Amino acid sequence: EQAVIASQYYSDESKVTQAWCEGEELGHVWLDQANTILIDFLLSHPKGETSDWSLVAPPDSANFGCGLNKLEYVPSEQVDCPLSDTAGCQAYCDFIGDCVVENATVQPVLAPQLVALGFGGDNAVTDCRGCLDRCEQDALDGASTEVLDCLASAADAATCGPGVEGAMPFIDGFNACCLDQDQSLVCGTLCTEINNNAVAKGFFEATCAPWAVTP
Repeated sequence: EQAVIASQYYSDESKVTQAWCEGEELGHVWLDQANTILIDFLLSHPKGETSDWSLVAPPDSANFGCGLNKLEYVPSEQVDCPLSDTAGCQAYCDFIGDCVVENATVQPVLAPQLVALGFGGDNAVTDCRGCLDRCEQDALDGASTEVLDCLASAADAATCGPGVEGAMPFIDGFNACCLDQDQSLVCGTLCTEINNNAVAKGFFEATCAPWAVTP
């Protein structure tokens, strides 16, 4: 995901051409066989060279591919929550799914919290039925109706995407809807879990302060 973000950034830069090689289901590894291809490309295109933007194709036996085009991000995981009998819960869980679960930068950091919130299943944390169950139970407090209505509106207006920036619509929406909503279990449930994550809690610090645990 981060490579795609970089690819999209450099595609908009003037006088910049990008070359990339990507492994086929190899994970985060160094592609040794691509060294020669990329070294030859760099040496034949010194700074200022603008012609013949070509790249030698990898051998047929290679387990990677290369290119010069801008990469487009397609989430490897998709979340689509079923309908809920409680107004706002489907929108709330879909909001988390779209901005956090499908976000390959943020999801690994928040994986324990997502599981605690009810996301789970055979395919990582893409099954959100547990999230709906938790939301429906929390919404019985009566104080969460306004919060869920607010989050549904924020979700309708949100455009999620890759990277931390792509998760900000949910972070901003939750902070706006849950600030000073100390009686809402929906807010409290998420804040309790977020406060257990040293990396994430700073993004929710003011909103989740009422649920912070004092050492």
